[in-house]
Amino acid sequence: THSDVGEKQASSSNALKSKLAAATDDSVDEQETSAGSIDLRLQEYERRLAEAKQTATRLWH
Repeated sequence: THSDVGEKQASSSNALKSKLAAATDDSVDEQETSAGSIDLRLQEYERRLAEAKQTATRLWH
């Protein structure tokens, strides 16, 4: 039945939320070390984005 599926989805999303909460609690200690890697990832992402924009511009002109 449909209500059965809805209940299963709700319980799995609740389980996911509690897992995320636990993971967040664990990572609080690591935030100082991971902040540097987040900055690096952001720079890498922005660099790739700039390259993609240049490529798109070249293709259009």
